[in-house]
Amino acid sequence: MKNKFRRNILIGLAGCLILALISWGFVKFIGPQFLSEFLPNGGQAAISDPSPSASSNNLCDFTLVDADSQNNGKVLSGKKDGVYGELPIPENSELVVPDKDLVFSGWFSQPEGGQRVGSGTDIICDSFLYGRWITKSENEKADVQVPILMYHYFTKNSKDPGINANFQLASDFDQQMKYLHNNNYYYPSWKELSAFIDGKLFLSNKSVMVTDDDNEISWYDIGVPIINKYKVFSTMFCITGSWWETREKSPSKYVMERSHTNGMHSPENGNFIGYMIGLPSETIAKDLEESAKKLHFKEVLDYPAGEYNDEVKKGLRQAGFEMAVTTEPGFVKAGSIKLELPRQRMSYGQSLEAFKSSLGL
Repeated sequence: MKNKFRRNILIGLAGCLILALISWGFVKFIGPQFLSEFLPNGGQAAISDPSPSASSNNLCDFTLVDADSQNNGKVLSGKKDGVYGELPIPENSELVVPDKDLVFSGWFSQPEGGQRVGSGTDIICDSFLYGRWITKSENEKADVQVPILMYHYFTKNSKDPGINANFQLASDFDQQMKYLHNNNYYYPSWKELSAFIDGKLFLSNKSVMVTDDDNEISWYDIGVPIINKYKVFSTMFCITGSWWETREKSPSKYVMERSHTNGMHSPENGNFIGYMIGLPSETIAKDLEESAKKLHFKEVLDYPAGEYNDEVKKGLRQAGFEMAVTTEPGFVKAGSIKLELPRQRMSYGQSLEAFKSSLGL
């Protein structure tokens, strides 16, 4: 009788220990359960607590696991026929066995090999995504530079009288996006770019961000269909106090909408000019708060006409913006100044070789 009682106690204690270890692994690697919930801003998903009222008919599950152990996993939900949305970026302190020498290198479709999966990747129901890590020294040695491509307007007619250097022929844009698609480029989210700058996320040299300025009609009519064709996760910088407010939202699940201010960028004599320089930071912050309210996001600002100074940056900080893109050429690297991110200007008549050069090739 005593032996049986002692055995039952040992079994109970062992069970409690196993459950505790499993629970600890769940919480430490992935964190609480999330729902990938789509906002009406053009494809970017927000991660939030699951809502009991969410319609399960429109959702499907996928599981995040560590590629090495494959013992711990966490089920997330996303919108059917959507994209995965913003995925967690775990830090090395969250590993089951914390290791300060490791840097997260992304989610992949297989434990080894496979495709890197990001915010703008088409969701696959009941799939498994595998988190991988590299050492800090490997990350630093890679010395990656990420281009942010800057587009403006599009045309299908090379004889269009309104063409200037900021235009792209539809055929050229199609060729460029096809090149990215065929060469398996990865399209980070802004959250991922921020983590990359901080040294907390590895991005390969085949990473690129595609952006468009001014929410001009040719982007919707010509640019977005090509974005959809090649599934290029991109960003449209919107002047939210313009006609943008009256048009149908969410041009594509592959398009994030971010701020180009609410009312500090407008056309004058055929050219868009900026109004931020010379204004007090409080005025700038108020405009950006209004823009963010309409977009449901802050994260990053596109400086109107690329103009900024210390007072402008102060206004961004007051409004809670972490990053901003300029019109200055260059690449984003680890340690880049987040409120002065360079971009590569895409110009009319640019050859494919020139496009490759903009990618750093």
